[in-house]
Amino acid sequence: MMMMMMMRMTRGTLYPRIRGQARGCFCSTPNNRQSKVAERKYRKRNARKGERSRTLCWGTDPPQKYPFAGSILCKDPAQLLGTFSPDSHHDSREVAFWGRSNVGKSSLIGALLEDKKLVRVSKTPGRTRDTLFFAIGDRTRLHYPLLLVDLPGYGYARAGKSDIRTWTRRMERYLSERGAYHLKRCFLLIDARRGILDVDIEVVNFLEENGCKYQLVLTKTDSISVSALNRVASDTVTFMSTRHPQLCSSIVYGASSKRNEGLEEIRSAILYAAAESSE
Repeated sequence: MMMMMMMRMTRGTLYPRIRGQARGCFCSTPNNRQSKVAERKYRKRNARKGERSRTLCWGTDPPQKYPFAGSILCKDPAQLLGTFSPDSHHDSREVAFWGRSNVGKSSLIGALLEDKKLVRVSKTPGRTRDTLFFAIGDRTRLHYPLLLVDLPGYGYARAGKSDIRTWTRRMERYLSERGAYHLKRCFLLIDARRGILDVDIEVVNFLEENGCKYQLVLTKTDSISVSALNRVASDTVTFMSTRHPQLCSSIVYGASSKRNEGLEEIRSAILYAAAESSE
């Protein structure tokens, strides 16, 4: 009996495991008391809100886990910095969200940051007409400025051709200028009901031409059946296997802002991408 107790104590000392983290999965993020308290409060709050725990991810590699991702991103409210790239944030790390018009980008950003009024949500496609920069994350637990960039939707938009050309030039300028160092990952949103379309492939080609790392996310997963979702996800994984291996992530995430599904995995992917060092 005494031997078993000593073995348990030794195992707990040599292999500390973060609360809520899978056994055998370790991370170098400090496991301090402040992080534990913040994470407990965050989980209780989301339990009251009804956030689902179903994991929506597909691919050849396991999902990227980042301890306390939700409490780090959602502790402080996001701050809108403006519509132009912040020159003062020379050491900022940025993650961009892009997708076709009416793909559910604004709803997903609001759900990820737990602020539905942060980004304007409309049933009319093409409401996001500028490149918006948001400062996100717990400033006391991140040693770098983290920005979320909301890019205007491409494809159909109820606006004039001149306005669409202006948005396109702004996006191309951002991706070509900021993508070399500041942009850590572009989350390309795909409507799960439609799958990957020709216009999405054109955007993927543009991202690879500019050397931007990107990751595909299936949105509106609550609008189709489980079998149909698995078929779309399988086709997406097959498509990704044909792309640039150093730029395209091998993991496909799914999300539903209506049911709050898949949010924690994407939050982890945001922090995981931001933590990667520039090459």
